[in-house]
Amino acid sequence: MNNAALATGLLDWPSNWFPMLLVIAAFVFFMRRLYSPNSPQQQALAEQKRHNDALEKILASHEARLRKIEGDKG
Repeated sequence: MNNAALATGLLDWPSNWFPMLLVIAAFVFFMRRLYSPNSPQQQALAEQKRHNDALEKILASHEARLRKIEGDKG
């Protein structure tokens, strides 16, 4: 192999691999963002848990009031 062919081969690989490296970098970026504590998905899950806790408290108080009303009637 002569020097010109070797130089051409060495200069070709970045342009051939660039799209694949870009896809891998984008994948890593979005996966790290997905699992970080400040990600929108983690924030939505925390908000949903907070709402569920509040609804469970409301449900428990309504059930207690219903038992009290049913106890007063009986």
